[in-house]
Formats: sequence, structure tokens, C-alpha cells
Amino acid sequence: MAYIGNGAPMSEAESQAMIDRVKPRWTSHGFSWWGVFRKDDNLMIGAATLQPLAAQAGAVPEIGWRLRRDCWGKGYATEAAERIVLFAKELGIPEVVAVANPGNTASIAVMKRLGMRYRGIETHYNVPCAVYQAFLSVE
Repeated sequence: MAYIGNGAPMSEAESQAMIDRVKPRWTSHGFSWWGVFRKDDNLMIGAATLQPLAAQAGAVPEIGWRLRRDCWGKGYATEAAERIVLFAKELGIPEVVAVANPGNTASIAVMKRLGMRYRGIETHYNVPCAVYQAFLSVE
């Protein structure tokens, strides 16, 4: 959460409110947030998403991830993001974007590893964001 919101972890009540807010997206869009679990011990280490950018209906789908600080730099974000891109392809989605605080070099590195291309600085979630996009080959 260092680069999201106020930079602090959400409280249990804030986390539950977020779950309640995004859960209906599974019905309306067919995609939303997933829990990310470490394979060796099944510990929940974060969450990842495919959702309309900035929760705006009809917007290009956005991929994103949030991980526990002790799980940064271990490849988990890249693995989760690769799976989300694969799911987007399975759904026939032709394009995805990812956004990050321009100073979040770790997330930007994940976007680059996915082959995403820099689109520029745009305002999303009421803050300036580095935006990367990928056009997906769908069968």
C-alpha cells in the first residue's frame, strides 16, 4: 500500500468495505479481484485484479496487484499479472492497461516484463498515474 491511497494498510473495516464494493463486479463484468496465495503454504499474500479502469463502466480493463511488503521482489506480482492477462485473453478482451504511481518502479518493472508499453501520465483515481498498455492477441 506504499503507493496506493494514503500509503497505509487498510483496516479490517476498510478491507471489508472494499470487498463489498467490488464483489458485484463478478456478476456485472465477469471479472474483478482475486486473492493471491503463496503456493508452498497457502498464505494469502495479496490481491490482484482485472477491472474496468478506475471502476468506470465501459473503460478499458485494468490489471493490478497488491502484495504484502514481505512478499515484494519475489516474482509474485509478475506471476499474478501474467495469469490475469491470460484470463483477459480467454475472455476475448483485446486490450488491458495498468496504472501506477510514477515513483513505483517495482510495479512499472512488472508492467515492462509483461511487454506493456508506456502510454504516458494520466489522472486516474484522482492522482497522476504512469499508464502502460498491452494489446492482446485473442483467438
